[in-house]
Amino acid sequence: MKHTKAIPLILIALTLSACGRGLDTYHSAGLQQAGLLDGVLTIPNSGVSSGRSFINTELSGFYIDLEESDPEAISYLNRLESREISVARTPLSNSTLYSVRFSGVWGDGPCPFDGALTCSKIKLRELVAY
Repeated sequence: MKHTKAIPLILIALTLSACGRGLDTYHSAGLQQAGLLDGVLTIPNSGVSSGRSFINTELSGFYIDLEESDPEAISYLNRLESREISVARTPLSNSTLYSVRFSGVWGDGPCPFDGALTCSKIKLRELVAY
């Protein structure tokens, strides 16, 4: 009898330990790096490949230059988009917002939605969501 009472407790413990498996957590890793700016990252629901991922700062906003950015930063961006990284996010009707710290080189370039127009862009070097 005592063994049958222990089985449900063991099952609950195993279930709780499995929660969150497969998610990498980066809540604080890299946040304290010198030179990172605070911003809000917008990833459209259609995915990063749309080229319309955007970072807003207090002073400006930039489309992310997916082709010229650091491959590790884009990999991190892709993992955010696929929800492999467990951080706070704000879902909207057409996109998801993340609080981020980042660095990169900004300038102007063709807009991702219309190459005839010029937009502010950033070549990401570092990206950390929290």
